[in-house]
Amino acid sequence: MSFVTTEGHPYLEIARIVRRPGRDSLDLNDILVVCPDHHRLMDSRFSEFSAKSLRTLKAKHEIGLIKTRPLSAVESEFTKLFKRPLSFWESNKDCDNEDIWQTFLEENPHVLATLLPGDYLQFGRKVLVGGKDDRDQNGGKADFAYVPSTYHRLTIVEIKTPKAALLGSKYRNQCHRPSAELGGSIVQSLHYIRLAQSEFEHLSRKRDPRPKLTSINAVLIIGNRETLDNDCKENSFELIRSGLNNVQIITFDEVFAKIGGLLRAGGGK
Repeated sequence: MSFVTTEGHPYLEIARIVRRPGRDSLDLNDILVVCPDHHRLMDSRFSEFSAKSLRTLKAKHEIGLIKTRPLSAVESEFTKLFKRPLSFWESNKDCDNEDIWQTFLEENPHVLATLLPGDYLQFGRKVLVGGKDDRDQNGGKADFAYVPSTYHRLTIVEIKTPKAALLGSKYRNQCHRPSAELGGSIVQSLHYIRLAQSEFEHLSRKRDPRPKLTSINAVLIIGNRETLDNDCKENSFELIRSGLNNVQIITFDEVFAKIGGLLRAGGGK
């Protein structure tokens, strides 16, 4: 995972001291937070940076932190990191402006990072995923795109609003159909996946290191589960999103419920 500036430039990266194949969960004892230049140096001169030496460097740094900063200060920073998004959510549940939500998530990259397994890097915002015509116009632009540090997957993230309807009217008095906005957003996400699949080679040729793509998926953040006020609606929504292979639907309240869980796990309230 990488923390980036508003211009999209990484300034901190999370690195693993020891990579364990097949495990997406992070062991805090194997985590380093370093600047991109030091990350590349460690990777290019791995013989000089053994796991033992990296753990020693990390321990010395943590000892220095304890000496210079009280633990309460570290705890308060962690709390602020997650409390601010929760406060924003509580004040803006009824905000129906996509630009505001996209800006909020751009300025709080850790919120989106909690939705992705492993160590993902932000590939950019308003990412062109293909489809330009011969006049270099009309290309498809995803809200965000992420790749893991192994560069083998691409995740397209589409942001709507909490006010977007999830369901439409009942169909034959048995279940609810998806709303026009949800249905359109699903198709849009699938369209971006198809564009990226067909044009990823062109998009990635100037990247260093060059991504080696094996799969593309999309995360669609839309709506609020509070609108699903009966079992029929709940079941219909779950049937819709469980039936999708490459698009994961997450509601806004689910995003911030996860943030709240992390805050409680970290000792916040």
